[in-house]
Amino acid sequence: MKSLTDQQLLRDYTERRSEAAFAELVRRHVDFVYSAALRMIHDAHLAEDATQSVFVALAQNARQLTNHPVLSGWLHRTAQNVAANAVRSDVRRRAREQEAAAMNELLSAERDALWDDIAPQLDAALSELSEPDRDALLLRYFERKSAREMAQTLGTSEDAAQKRVGRAVERLRESFAKRGITVGANGLVIVISAHAVHAAPAGLAVGISSAALAGTAIAATLTAATFKTIAMTTLQKAIIPAAIVAALGTGIYEGRQASNLRTQVQKLRQQQEALAEQNERATREREDAVRQLATLNGESERLKLQTAELLKLRGDVTRMRQQLTEAAAKGPGLAAKTTPAKEAMEPPEPVQIFVANADATVPAGQTVAFGGWATPPGKRTLVFMQPRIVETSRAGHVGSILLESHFIEIPEETLTKLGSDLNLAGLEELKADSNASSVHSLFTSEEAALLLKTLKETAGVNVLSSPRVQTGDGTQANMSITEQKTIGGQEHALGPSLDVEPRIAADGSSVKLTVSARLKKAAE
Repeated sequence: MKSLTDQQLLRDYTERRSEAAFAELVRRHVDFVYSAALRMIHDAHLAEDATQSVFVALAQNARQLTNHPVLSGWLHRTAQNVAANAVRSDVRRRAREQEAAAMNELLSAERDALWDDIAPQLDAALSELSEPDRDALLLRYFERKSAREMAQTLGTSEDAAQKRVGRAVERLRESFAKRGITVGANGLVIVISAHAVHAAPAGLAVGISSAALAGTAIAATLTAATFKTIAMTTLQKAIIPAAIVAALGTGIYEGRQASNLRTQVQKLRQQQEALAEQNERATREREDAVRQLATLNGESERLKLQTAELLKLRGDVTRMRQQLTEAAAKGPGLAAKTTPAKEAMEPPEPVQIFVANADATVPAGQTVAFGGWATPPGKRTLVFMQPRIVETSRAGHVGSILLESHFIEIPEETLTKLGSDLNLAGLEELKADSNASSVHSLFTSEEAALLLKTLKETAGVNVLSSPRVQTGDGTQANMSITEQKTIGGQEHALGPSLDVEPRIAADGSSVKLTVSARLKKAAE
């Protein structure tokens, strides 16, 4: 799957519904799409949703995109549209939430302000009502009784109880209007229901019960005091109840204020605990991410070392094969000594293996050429490769490199003539004397374009294959286009193959290539 192009993977998905093909497309482009969405949305969760929407759109439009030359361009445009829609939706949602919060805050503030006007006058207004009206209001809005419970307590029907409550509310509203407080019947009912009764301080009921029970033990003592109270003057009888009412009113107000403060403190503590929990969770997630990044970096370094060692071993094998070939050409005695090793390392005739290794730093836009084997006599096969940086590497993200190559078989005289006509001295340097080569030449973008165009238009030139692959920075890639053939009673995979490890150079534009090319052909 890794050697297939995006268009080949799309065709595989549309024609055979290959999940593996679509998974490879997602693997190649998910980092690119997510990064683009994150830059536009600035929210990781919304960027994940946008990335998923982009690949859903890719699956739905796969058939129309099979001939699209650059899939990443379509993905970027789609990611931009999806991100824009996500941003607009998020802005509208936030606006609605802010509007609702502002409305709730306004209504709450209005109710609190109305209660601040009503509270000081409420008890006096209640005392002005008739006893039936006051009882109806107290049962309904202070004791929270239902219509049925009110009817049972008052000894009347539910309808009569409801009507009595309605008349009492209207008379109470009129009483407030006389005091300069204008409020509707419904607003008055809402404010009284919300604020009139608050929870008493904890332990107050127990203390009152204890005091009341203790009072029964001194009933006899209070008898004498009762007779003295009866004898008090009218002025004393008026002053004492007023003092008691004032003291009770002060205690109730202070109790209510204390209850409000305790509620606010409790809410603040709950908010503080929630924030502390969120902070702790975020810290744990960050530490986990740091550990995972360190593990991935270690794994990446280990893979790079293994890849370098593998390529080194391949180069050693190539040099040994070249030495064996040269030894065979020097004389039959030496060839006889080295024949067993050669037979062990190469497949039996009539199959020929051609090997070329190259270590080159290729500037941006240039093409590296190597190989130059004589295959068959009178013709030479060259390998051209142009690396192109698709995305640069950065912290936490591995860049990607596109590798485009060509195996071209050229008549000897044509190769010589082109080198002279196009003034390309590097072509003559590529002619290998054996089946193994380690020489390479670099051509500028203009030289490579002219050379490849001329070769493809020249009679007798044969383009054997043009493998193409995109891989990560420092990640080894393999490209092969072979076919199975039976030669001399044995199966052989004939054709070209490439093993290449590209790395983005320190200048950020050049690419360091470590490449090994092989060509297996039937002997002619």
